[in-house]
Amino acid sequence: MNISFDFDGCLNRLEVQDICKNHIVKGDNVRITTSRWKNPNAGNNNDLLMIASNLGISNIIYTNHQPKCFFMNGIDIHYDDNPDEEINMECKFILI
Repeated sequence: MNISFDFDGCLNRLEVQDICKNHIVKGDNVRITTSRWKNPNAGNNNDLLMIASNLGISNIIYTNHQPKCFFMNGIDIHYDDNPDEEINMECKFILI
């Protein structure tokens, strides 16, 4: 399965990292889909990059504050703490 996690308010929490680890152990493809800007001049992403590295996640999608539904091609499940992100989602949405 293809699994996506929001970062801020979601994957930066230890209990959500445990959910993520379970998906990785099961062999699921896991990525981070964040509303953050990729451009380093727009903010510091060191916290995101450190947690991604610790979890072994190399696939990070930066939406640059665009709705995440536009970036969910091929995703089966998306975890997020923002209920507004569920709008127009075609994949299963799990509110954390």
